[in-house]
Amino acid sequence: ITKLTDLLLIIFPVVEWLIKIAMYVAIFMTFYMLFKIAMARGDSSKLAGAMGGIRDAIIGLVIALVSVGIVNFISSGIAK
Repeated sequence: ITKLTDLLLIIFPVVEWLIKIAMYVAIFMTFYMLFKIAMARGDSSKLAGAMGGIRDAIIGLVIALVSVGIVNFISSGIAK
């Protein structure tokens, strides 16, 4: 590793891997919260908690997708 770009070319794949894990966790949480909604059986406090969890999981998924685009944009600029 002699230049900063060499270091970044090593770091970016690791960051992309971590982002993919975050996306899988967000998808899993969405399905888990849907399961909690199904098991709430009309209890409004359980429904509210599960709906908040779905909202948070979707926000996390959107953030992960945007960060993949940012990392790919930056890494394509560095690779040139």
